[in-house]
Amino acid sequence: MPAGLGPATATGTLDKTGLNTGNYTVVFDPPTLDISAPVFECYHIVINGPPGSSFTVYIGTFQYDNVELGDTNSWDPNQTMKLQQGQTIYFFWNTGTGTAPTVTMWFQEASPL
Repeated sequence: MPAGLGPATATGTLDKTGLNTGNYTVVFDPPTLDISAPVFECYHIVINGPPGSSFTVYIGTFQYDNVELGDTNSWDPNQTMKLQQGQTIYFFWNTGTGTAPTVTMWFQEASPL
């Protein structure tokens, strides 16, 4: 059984990456994650965002997911999100108005093959 690495929560701000100008962006960069495992995975995500919003998830420069319900959502995948130390996860919202979104991600050590 993989060992839990705990949750991490981040709140969106108006985009500072230049990739989502004028809209909310939530960033989980290595200092925010503070995970020393070389390989790990996200097994659960909880989203709270502006009503009627949607968002796109990127791992670095690669699009990972597109979610139409960006106001209240939960993600409990059959396939975990595989990550490597040093990667950054971005949640790009389609709006920059209303309550800033929050994202909580739960991590664990990578499952053995």
